[in-house]
Amino acid sequence: MPASSVPQAPAAFAPVIVAKSGRAIPQPRSADAFAILGVACWVVAAVIGALVVSGYTNLAASDYRIGSWFDSLGLGDAVLVKAATIWHYAGGPPGSFVLAVVATVWLFFANRRGWALYVLVGGVGGLLISELLKKTIDRARPSWPDPTIIESGGSFPSGHSMAGIYVWAVVGIVLMYLLRRPLGTVVGWFFIVFGVLMAPSRLILGVHWPSDVVGGWMLALGWVLLVSACAVVIVARRNPHGRSVPAEDPAVTST
Repeated sequence: MPASSVPQAPAAFAPVIVAKSGRAIPQPRSADAFAILGVACWVVAAVIGALVVSGYTNLAASDYRIGSWFDSLGLGDAVLVKAATIWHYAGGPPGSFVLAVVATVWLFFANRRGWALYVLVGGVGGLLISELLKKTIDRARPSWPDPTIIESGGSFPSGHSMAGIYVWAVVGIVLMYLLRRPLGTVVGWFFIVFGVLMAPSRLILGVHWPSDVVGGWMLALGWVLLVSACAVVIVARRNPHGRSVPAEDPAVTST
């Protein structure tokens, strides 16, 4: 058999290791897993959304039972409500928007433009998905006695819960890669945990149903996974021979 007709094994990509942290970007083979998990998250969100739109009684009963329990926690603990209020402002436009803009601008001028694009695409896409579904589904918000905060707009999905993933958690991931250890690990996980806790804070304040925050989690996580799948493939193709620490050259610092 001629040598030219022998099947060639796919080229292996060398690891791309980010300067300072020494963390390796996931290999392009991870993109398939990211994409599958992302689509799975969206399927779960679609099922929840369909049940919300159809007025499925079991979901409504579960939402009421769990939601009233969380709301009672807030009514019985002023400190807990004050803490949840911090997440309220941090996860809304004053907090998430400012964080996303500051992170994007900082990354751009720090010559980390690939990371800046990652934050920008994740943030803009997540916001568009949230607002489109809120206006399309237009679900009524809970109406509990003695509300701490009164919100307007559609209830499904929870925009704060989504922003906790596509802004706060994403920025946390970026910081874990770009800052030296252990600082990057500590700061990165702080942002990630803070973002994830955005969801229960909405239930304590009584401004969302439980299915709103779970649906928001699934939508945002699915979007971030799909963006990440594209990102790891692009990084690998731009750096087929890999990069390694401690080479602090422009090619590395722009990753």
